[in-house]
Amino acid sequence: RERPLKEQEGRAAWLCDKDTKTVCLEGAAADSERDAYAFHAVFDSSASTEAVYDVAVRDIVGGVLRGVNGTVFAYGQTSSGKTYTMQGGESYGGAPGVMGLAAAQIFGNIADKADHDFLLRCSYVEVYNEQYRDLLAAPGTVPPLVREDANKQITLVGAEEVVVTDATGILQLVQ
Repeated sequence: RERPLKEQEGRAAWLCDKDTKTVCLEGAAADSERDAYAFHAVFDSSASTEAVYDVAVRDIVGGVLRGVNGTVFAYGQTSSGKTYTMQGGESYGGAPGVMGLAAAQIFGNIADKADHDFLLRCSYVEVYNEQYRDLLAAPGTVPPLVREDANKQITLVGAEEVVVTDATGILQLVQ
């Protein structure tokens, strides 16, 4: 996803082509292997976070609600739009981010299943330069570790888990 540019940024150096699902350097041919990158989906700066969510995230959250592990991972260089897309909010024009949309989907599903009991725990971890940082832990806390458990499942050991009871609770944790 290409985030909208700020006034002082001028123009983008990369062009998003939704039809060919490529991102290429301005002036480079879309078929140039060196300067063009293909993806499952490409969103230009006019795309809403809801559109990104519907294509890239909604099914992952749906799987999680059925018991399948799922991860939504934002990757990119500094100022490329990761926070804009994931968090959204007042700092980014007031539109909800992917995390807020996921929280709404999760708790909407819970509301539809009044005959079930649910316990939700939320963790929030940043991966930067191959280091893990628990964004919910107190300063000075030992960082979480990635480990493989006895069932050969990858787990994050030592991350803070906070019980949440509604979508607002999740958003308050991650802001």
